[in-house]
Amino acid sequence: MSFRPSKRMVAIAFFLSFATAIIHLLSQLTSWRHMDSMYPVLHMESSEIGVEKELLLPNTTELGAMTESGINKIMPMPEPDIWRADDALDVEQRLYATSSYSQLVVKDVSAYTERVRGAILAKGGRVLSSSIEKFGRYKVGNISARVPSEYVTDVLSTIKEGVVVVVSERTTIDDQTGQYVSIADKILAIQDEVMTIEEQLLDESLTNIEKRRLELQLQRLQSRITSLQNSQDAVEDEVQYAKIVVSVSDGVRFFDPSARPSTWEMFERAGGVLQTLLYFIWNATLLTLLYMLVWFPVTYAVSFAASYLVKK
Repeated sequence: MSFRPSKRMVAIAFFLSFATAIIHLLSQLTSWRHMDSMYPVLHMESSEIGVEKELLLPNTTELGAMTESGINKIMPMPEPDIWRADDALDVEQRLYATSSYSQLVVKDVSAYTERVRGAILAKGGRVLSSSIEKFGRYKVGNISARVPSEYVTDVLSTIKEGVVVVVSERTTIDDQTGQYVSIADKILAIQDEVMTIEEQLLDESLTNIEKRRLELQLQRLQSRITSLQNSQDAVEDEVQYAKIVVSVSDGVRFFDPSARPSTWEMFERAGGVLQTLLYFIWNATLLTLLYMLVWFPVTYAVSFAASYLVKK
């Protein structure tokens, strides 16, 4: 007895194969998303870490001026330091620390970053960290540097050249005079104590225990002076060298995702959607054909058995 597959049987086999292929693709997509949520990938180069440290780890003269967003991609804009206790209002020569933070959009990130880096070095500045990376379709450059205060205006002018969009820009000038003079006064006061203890040590009537007690006190005071002098040097460094942090990208949406996409970005987005759709259709077609090798024999066997029972 011969049995030919009907169109209805082929249609049923195709429907089952197609449904199985869709379920297979959806389960695979769900599995990928689950893996991404469990094991997120953080892209961070060593040069980027240098920028983050410069941004997020204040030195001895900074009191938490900057906070981390990670490797949010977007470089955070820190709040300026404020020295509230000004102990030097009568000082004629004030000490000012300058800092500048910018988020800019340029056409050529590599050329712009290299040009700014060269300008900083030409003015005797120090490039603490520099990086050029790729985040999706955006190319991003970061520069963290210190520039002699007398040349900060020239460097800031160079930074503004060739900029397409200024996303954010902040330049602050903080008065460090009070802090510097306060540290200097503390050093002088401790030095007076040191001189007093040294004079007491010259007294021959002191016992060994008393001498040892004075020597330990003298060591603590000298250690305190060293610590204050380091803080004073840090303030001088802040005054002599301006802090400049620049983050650039070739698209404004890297810094502000809510910004309106450009025409090219809209075409890219449409192309990405089309590519994903074609990928889905292609995989669905292949899986459907593969599952037809399973469902067609099953459907044929069921149809044959049903036909045999009906005739019997």
